[in-house]
Amino acid sequence: MREITSIEISRVLDELRGRLEGSRLRKFYDFGEGSFRILFYKKEGNVQIYCRLLGTFNETKFVEPADEASTFAMGIRKRIENSRVTSLKQHDSDRMIIIEFGEEGYRLIIEMFGKGNIILINSSGVIEQCYKTVRYRDRSVSPGNHYEFPKGNVLPIDKLDKDTFRKILDDAPQGKKLIRHLSDIMNIGPIYLEDIIRRSGLEPGVDALALDEDSKNMLVGQMLLFSEREKAERPRIYLEEGSVKDYSIVDVVRYKGLESREYENLNQLLDDFWIEPRMENADTAINSEKKRIESSIEAQKQLIKSAMAESDYYSKAGMKIFEKMQQINMLIEYLKKNRNAKLEEVRDVFPYMNIKELELKNKTVKIEIED
Repeated sequence: MREITSIEISRVLDELRGRLEGSRLRKFYDFGEGSFRILFYKKEGNVQIYCRLLGTFNETKFVEPADEASTFAMGIRKRIENSRVTSLKQHDSDRMIIIEFGEEGYRLIIEMFGKGNIILINSSGVIEQCYKTVRYRDRSVSPGNHYEFPKGNVLPIDKLDKDTFRKILDDAPQGKKLIRHLSDIMNIGPIYLEDIIRRSGLEPGVDALALDEDSKNMLVGQMLLFSEREKAERPRIYLEEGSVKDYSIVDVVRYKGLESREYENLNQLLDDFWIEPRMENADTAINSEKKRIESSIEAQKQLIKSAMAESDYYSKAGMKIFEKMQQINMLIEYLKKNRNAKLEEVRDVFPYMNIKELELKNKTVKIEIED
């Protein structure tokens, strides 16, 4: 499954803003391996958000079963459960989601780059919780440290005009591929940069410095056109032989010829796109729990069986002892009167009893009662 792009994050947050702002965080679930579900409460109804680091942040209708809360989930709940969401935004058009909470001043920051992370910072900007402790060259993400946003020099698409984009093309470094050069400066995602390049009649791997004037003009035109297409076209999922292949917010030439399914909004698309792996994980968890329960039941059955066998044994033993109780009492009375008696002497007095050991100092006598 591919990573979500900056422009897709912008779109999905625009769709969610009205749903989440003013709501209260009710529950935070951690499913492990970078997957989470966050329940928000609002008078109009609950909103379930599925978050998969690097992959998605979308409203979902699928609610997988949750195990016991992890330490990380408990830490989040302790600090911001029932806190009101005051804003939902994207940081600098980057792959970063920020959920701000009013009264306490907490901010939940979701990093959708690198290996992904979720960080909770307080009103002073100090990290109180983080899913992963990470140290970068220019910053450290760990509890107790002041959180610093990563430094970036990418341009959001809404800040690009004809002259700015033309300058980007003219300033290409020696020997760099066109798609790599544009990726370093523009943060819209490789799938869309590739589409812009191909619609300009070029290959993504072409040398960025080797473009002629016509190629540059075509690229400028397609980039400006992409901004219009992004606003006008519906997102769609691509299917290959009936299976989900990929998705995009505009039609891309890469998947020309494949069946596609359009959606009213990106949230619905992402929910459908991620539903299959989520259901597989849920089935795995359910099957694992089922096996654990079945194993526990089998162990209980064996324990009961063993206990019943043991009970039966002791019941029979008790009956045998009861049958010989008169002889046993006679032996005990004899030993009380003859405290210095020896084993052979006692055996002679009680030849009908199988006396195995005699320890009068410890006041014990061991006899064997045959079936």
